Amino acid sequence: MLKYFTIEPLLELKKYIRYFWVLEGTASATEPYFHRSMADGGAEFLFHYKGRFDEIFHDGSTGPSFQSGLHGPSTRFRRFTISENFGMIGAYVYPYALPAVLNMPVSVITDCMHELDLLLGSEGRVIAEKISLAKDNQSRVELLNDFFHRKLAGYADADPRIEASIRELIATKGQGQVDVLASKYFLSTRQFQRLFRNFSGFTPKQFTR
Repeated sequence: MLKYFTIEPLLELKKYIRYFWVLEGTASATEPYFHRSMADGGAEFLFHYKGRFDEIFHDGSTGPSFQSGLHGPSTRFRRFTISENFGMIGAYVYPYALPAVLNMPVSVITDCMHELDLLLGSEGRVIAEKISLAKDNQSRVELLNDFFHRKLAGYADADPRIEASIRELIATKGQGQVDVLASKYFLSTRQFQRLFRNFSGFTPKQFTR
């Protein structure tokens, strides 16, 4: 049995967080569950609160994924498997919010998966432990809302035109054209491409693909 659902973040966070999501299911050694993450221009903060997935590498070998961490914007898919009952919660974050949360440019974590404590130190360990010990998913969402509210309060470094274009491309599944978007937000194509890469980690063409 598999259960997946999304939860809206606080209204003031919707500019930065598309949604929170929960994935729960049953699995066993005889009936493992397999998951495939797709290439995505967004980033996901992930927290396993029951069980932990193993990643299946391209040579067929496997290794444990992190207990809590960040799956950065990516240009390739990854495969995972688990042989026990599992539960995890995630936050789908627009890439332009990552510099405020992590204090590093988007390009550093593009196509990477990192343990949360490596990115945020003791702050990462604390939020991961609180999520793990929370009594239910509503409590976990409250913890995540509080965490991101603190990290993003007053953040205004991103260009609102690029923020809007990134949200539009995600919502329309990459159906926008670069020159049309640049014109819509009163930018030259070259300006738009440069700013877009700074705040997303990708060129507009890579992002739409």
